[in-house]
Amino acid sequence: MIEIARIVSFQSSPPEEAPGKITELLAHRLSAQRVAIWLFTPDHSHLFCCDLFDLSSATHHQGAELPYAPYNDFWAELGKSQLVSSNDISNPPPLSQTVSADFSTTTASYASIAISGPSRGLICIEHSATSKPWTQDEQFLIKIAACLPLAQISAQQHIHSANKLKQAVSLLSSILESVGEGIVVTTLDRRITRANHSLVELFGLPSCDWHSLVGSTVRAVLLPLVKNAAQICADADLLYENIERQAIHVIELKDGRTLERYSQPQRVEGQIIGRIFSFRDISARVRSEQVRVKLVHQLQQSQKMEALGTMASSIAHDFNNILNAVACNLNILRCDIPRGHTSESSLEDIGTAIRRAADLVGKILTFGRQKVLEPRQIELRPLLQDVVKFVRASVPASIDIRIQAENDLPLLYADPLLIYQLLLNLCLNASQAIGDRPGNITVQARAIMVTPDLISNNPELRIGNHMLLSVIDTGCGMDEATLDHIFEPFFTTKSSSMGTGLGLSIVHGIMRAHSGTIVVSSQPNQGTEFHLYFTLPETRQPVG
Repeated sequence: MIEIARIVSFQSSPPEEAPGKITELLAHRLSAQRVAIWLFTPDHSHLFCCDLFDLSSATHHQGAELPYAPYNDFWAELGKSQLVSSNDISNPPPLSQTVSADFSTTTASYASIAISGPSRGLICIEHSATSKPWTQDEQFLIKIAACLPLAQISAQQHIHSANKLKQAVSLLSSILESVGEGIVVTTLDRRITRANHSLVELFGLPSCDWHSLVGSTVRAVLLPLVKNAAQICADADLLYENIERQAIHVIELKDGRTLERYSQPQRVEGQIIGRIFSFRDISARVRSEQVRVKLVHQLQQSQKMEALGTMASSIAHDFNNILNAVACNLNILRCDIPRGHTSESSLEDIGTAIRRAADLVGKILTFGRQKVLEPRQIELRPLLQDVVKFVRASVPASIDIRIQAENDLPLLYADPLLIYQLLLNLCLNASQAIGDRPGNITVQARAIMVTPDLISNNPELRIGNHMLLSVIDTGCGMDEATLDHIFEPFFTTKSSSMGTGLGLSIVHGIMRAHSGTIVVSSQPNQGTEFHLYFTLPETRQPVG
């Protein structure tokens, strides 16, 4: 008893060591299986075990927590008498099970820890007897042990709070490091106080340790990496001027990636002390949306060209019927008018006009894919040489025309006259795009395998072996608005003396007739590339 009094009065040990000495001493003196000291947290919402001594194993335990509110009846009973038994009250708190689920006891005694005023906790004495009558000396010993001074209670509360704070900080650090987003915390004067490794990796910063960023500003660290720096600075200024504001901004990096930045104020007890920024890489999502928009546009263009082809074919058939009537009447007039008649030259002009109109009808039918094909197996290299030979004689000497064709090209099953016309139209179109300036036209032919990656941007393609014909020039190029209309009949950016606007429409019609696909890429002043994909038999593997 003297020893407990000495412990309680600080005479034998520091305040933080007193609970362990008291529980061990009580367990031996009272022959109890376990003795535990439970104190209230500072806000009185929970009990925490600052020490538990197990006599059988001679070990100490601590750290468990139990809520206060569900056991109000128990606290009321304990308030009436400083020492009570679990047999005398209902709904006692499960202190043993909270600390160790494998420990079961028949009964327990509880002593309230209080010198004056409200209870600050309790001592739990567990024993195997169904009922434990305490002698006066034992009761006095328990009550002395329950007289922990405020300094010892405060020391244990401080230790418990410090441990909880360490756990919270550890949890926060673990969460920050486990998320894939880059996170940075700043003060109101924009100084970095915390960041995570994801931020360092996301921005590719030279340092692999985020601690080196502390004290720097977000602007100094990240601004050299972004593309739209002026806008980013303006957005950041608004956030710090309106500290209550939450905002999401899109940031483009110089390496081509796109990030989404979310910002919100950091509060401590209701007061804003800084801002938290999180950065997420949304490049894949942006690319996916761009591909989706492109595919929708391609589908709309395909449907438009299909409708134009149907309409053009219908008009061409009707116009051809009219031409037939004009031609028949022209032949009758020629029979009725004698040779040398003054109208003979006029009739020849009419015949010439009819032939030109018939040729125009043929081109329109080709665009509408209603001209009868005459396909056969053809070798491309001689055909390419014939096309280039004809074009070279028709273009300025400042334009260099070359052929790049693989050896052992597979045969292409197509209409040779239409393929000749297709390549001729593309080469002449390329020469007009170059004009009188020096330039190059390259005609390529190679066998390739179309993969899913290529189809993702060009849904009209099909997986498998293809012959790829390409006509590439270094001409004036085209903008996106022009590219949207190049295959429409009679659309042209040239003067009327330079063409009818049917050249690329015919190319489109020939490709549709052969179930092929056209992929065009062009930029103003950077030239144009036409890539024509023709399906090859699956049994033939592409060369190279």
